Amino acid sequence: MTFTPKNKNTRFLFIALIGLGSQSLMAQKIIPMKARDAMSQTLYAKINTANNQSTMATLGNTTAITGFTNVINRQNLELSTISMPILSKKFDIIYFVSGSGFSSTKGYNSYGYIEKKYPIINIFNPTDLIKNEMVRLRYQKKLSYEGRRINDYLNPYNPISEGERILLILSSLENVINLVLENETY
Repeated sequence: MTFTPKNKNTRFLFIALIGLGSQSLMAQKIIPMKARDAMSQTLYAKINTANNQSTMATLGNTTAITGFTNVINRQNLELSTISMPILSKKFDIIYFVSGSGFSSTKGYNSYGYIEKKYPIINIFNPTDLIKNEMVRLRYQKKLSYEGRRINDYLNPYNPISEGERILLILSSLENVINLVLENETY
């Protein structure tokens, strides 16, 4: 049984529909292609060359970053490490700088020397009470400042190399000695 339209317009429409239906079926068919696109092969070669170059550059950068990270980690370890002989003297140094007292073996500490030199009660000159108290307060303030600086230099979380720590501590001790000896030109 075949269908044949009687009208010319219907017949044309029927033929057009059959033609479109066969075209859509052909669009679904996979056609194997063995030919290569000669024009794009040079572009693919350039892409492969660029990929190889970027891979080598990335590998080189990764190696450099790993080496640089090791250097930074070693420097960080150096800046946060304090040797035990220095740490064991921390409290002695700070006590020498801002402590007040007299030791029969070590003598006066810095502020102890100031207390001895500027007594509050002076039998020979009782009017020096306020003046000596002001002098003591001034020296105590300066010596406690130097003590805080030394404490900061000996803080392991303060990133300073050990040689610089020693140099800074010696510089503060020199300031303390000049201060106590009233050599105010430092």
